Amino acid sequence: MKDIIKKIGSFITNQRLLFMIIFLVIVLTIADRSFFTFRSLTSIIDHININAIMAAGMTVLLISGSFDLSVGAVMAFTGVITFLLQPYGLFVSIAGGLLAGTAVGALNGLLVVKGKINAFIVTLGSMIIFRGLGLGLSNSTPIKGRIESFSKLGQGSFLGVPNPVWVLIIVYVAVWYILKYTKFGRNDYAIGGNTLSASLAGINVDLNTFFYFVFTSFTAAIAGLIYCSRVNTASAVFGPGIELYVIAAAVLGGTSLFGGKGGVIGTIQGVVILGIVERAMVIFNVDTNYQLLVRGLVILAVVVTDTLVTRRQERQLLREVMK
Repeated sequence: MKDIIKKIGSFITNQRLLFMIIFLVIVLTIADRSFFTFRSLTSIIDHININAIMAAGMTVLLISGSFDLSVGAVMAFTGVITFLLQPYGLFVSIAGGLLAGTAVGALNGLLVVKGKINAFIVTLGSMIIFRGLGLGLSNSTPIKGRIESFSKLGQGSFLGVPNPVWVLIIVYVAVWYILKYTKFGRNDYAIGGNTLSASLAGINVDLNTFFYFVFTSFTAAIAGLIYCSRVNTASAVFGPGIELYVIAAAVLGGTSLFGGKGGVIGTIQGVVILGIVERAMVIFNVDTNYQLLVRGLVILAVVVTDTLVTRRQERQLLREVMK
């Protein structure tokens, strides 16, 4: 009987995010019957799409033990470059935007691994620099799209499913496969778990870390393309504070701020929970002046919980070693 109870407790603990989502859905459905409808749920998925794509890339970087505060700026900067290049054609504008956004990750990676500068300082600086560069290039004004077909990326659909959702699925399947079945993914966990041990095992820590930064910016650039395509406008001020939301979603999904643990299955659940919380604030008519406060409290709770869980696991591991 004890074993059964233990297994049930372990299952609930491992699937706590799923149970949390079910609980929130039930509560919000009781509060607002229109919540649990296809249109409402589709709206939530559409709303969280951009954050989810960026969170997939952030998960990869967090597992390695680093993080990136510049992803929001990368998203906006990608849109600005893409729209500035639209007079040269659709392919050039999209390719140029993706390259520009991804280049930010390359710069961040080089400064971290070769310059040995703290990732917080590097990515904070990049966030400010590329926000400023985007404002300069756009003269601090929104840029309207010139290519009608580009808007189909964010506004069109395929088989009745919005295109951004297809992009989201592709990104998550790709990242899940990379983390689970490739050397690149295995190295990610090894580096995040213990950098010195990974280095002694023959893993090129600097090279891998560099590419984790590049990949994070690449997913942010994809999110930038979709977002700007959806509104058919680019602006350097898009996505303020989105980097903290993205990190919080990944951490809520079980990815540790200290590295070595995590995955995109948990991350998408974390994104969904935060998306439902956003919708709940609308349903319960939370004053817009206090919505930012609620978001901040959620982020703080996520970080504190991650820290406490990590410390508890470290103590358990130490006790097992001492036995």
